Amino acid sequence: MLSSDSHADAIVLLARSPTLIRAVEAGACGRRVVNCSSAIHLASAATSSLLGIVYEAAFDGCGPHSDIATMLSDARCAILVVLTDAPNAVLDTFELAKHSNGRVDYVVVGRNWVERAVTRLVSGRSTLSAVATILDRLLPFTPLPLRASVMRCVLLAQDGAEVEDLVHACGSSGSAVRAAFRKAGVSAPSEWLWSLRAAHAAWDVLELGQRQATVAKRRHFAGQSSLSHCVKKYTGHNLTDWRASGAGFTTVLDACAARCLSRLRI
Repeated sequence: MLSSDSHADAIVLLARSPTLIRAVEAGACGRRVVNCSSAIHLASAATSSLLGIVYEAAFDGCGPHSDIATMLSDARCAILVVLTDAPNAVLDTFELAKHSNGRVDYVVVGRNWVERAVTRLVSGRSTLSAVATILDRLLPFTPLPLRASVMRCVLLAQDGAEVEDLVHACGSSGSAVRAAFRKAGVSAPSEWLWSLRAAHAAWDVLELGQRQATVAKRRHFAGQSSLSHCVKKYTGHNLTDWRASGAGFTTVLDACAARCLSRLRI
């Protein structure tokens, strides 16, 4: 069990990937990182004054871990779930998303995304994530062979990733990834990434009340006009119109999903 005194103001990490561990330490800004030896050591996280918890999905190659998902949903601190290429990582991430309490953030290993996410966690700049809502609404309608790739699209789109990043995350070739989407009868990977970028931006504006200029910078758009163009292209309306209409985020998300799944025969 973790001691709430000995680990106060520390980042608790449950991971076995050396690359991930180094990334967390790099992003911790000198704060103490305590790596747990097993899942049972996370049990006191719900009552500890931790800076945050970083969890490697399916850290042991198994999953989904419903016990850990329940435990993390009770935690009082911010949580970062990291999706690697470990076996069952996608299943474990989806299980965590289903139990999400809103303070959970998600990131894919690659570039410096983990470091930046940990730095946000340490600085207290983490915000409520749209990932759980998007996965819950989108994955049931996604062809089964594509669900792992689509989950990676959802996470990668937060950081303005390109198709090459998706290919790397899938551990495949560009032609193989594009062929898988084409075979499933859905839009191309690039369309998914851009549509989901629009969805994340809509969440920031409609649910979090952030200014469009702030969102454009956070979501790595070239500027506010680029953000507006993207949202209108993939949802049919710009963010100002969506907000004026009083539509909720799920309505915008459904428009994005319809764009990605438009070629699919259900």
